[in-house]
Amino acid sequence: MPDVCHFPPAYVGLPDADHALATRRFQGISSLAITPGAFWATWYAGPTPDEDANNYVVLSRSTDAGATWQELMVVDPDGPGPLRAFDPQLWVDPQGRLRWFWTQGEDHHGHYAGLWSMRCDAPDTAAPVWSAPACLATGVMMGKPLVLNSGDWALPVSTWRTTDNSAALVVSCDGGHTWERRGAAQVPRAARSFDEHQFIEYADGRLDVFVRTRYGIGRSRSHDQG
Repeated sequence: MPDVCHFPPAYVGLPDADHALATRRFQGISSLAITPGAFWATWYAGPTPDEDANNYVVLSRSTDAGATWQELMVVDPDGPGPLRAFDPQLWVDPQGRLRWFWTQGEDHHGHYAGLWSMRCDAPDTAAPVWSAPACLATGVMMGKPLVLNSGDWALPVSTWRTTDNSAALVVSCDGGHTWERRGAAQVPRAARSFDEHQFIEYADGRLDVFVRTRYGIGRSRSHDQG
């Protein structure tokens, strides 16, 4: 199963009969982004009322400040399972391109899930064109990317509670063309949950990461760029 999480999704396109709004019994865990001409939203959904193998991610756009919305795309890794697509994220990069991230995995196993992304260079056109899906890393990303003081881009990617050094920093030094895991925060085993971490950087280069734990919000600090 681990290798399958890194295979391209079976369906990428407009919502069809299998992904129609009327068939959905679950949806949530959304992310928002704003481009000069539109509001964007993403979430994951499914025909059964749970987080399960039927989940897929949805992308929607509003060009009238949120008054009305149009669903533009869904991504479904393999229909009824065993994989699901979940925890999507939207981000406008420094060049104004819209990036859509999601995870493909089995159940709640973050340690071999695949973090995927597509990019739109002109998101405010009438018919946006997207790049092919690309697998960036192993794990799940629920927080927003961060542009570091160095200009590098950093993703908060987690392999979740079954692994050491789960709250990772995955970095691109070339504007998103390639990605590499730089380091990670170690959450004590007894306190591990789903991480859902987010990095911040101070002017002097220190990095803090805030992590979901069993005792509340944990914090760890790096003095060497992660």
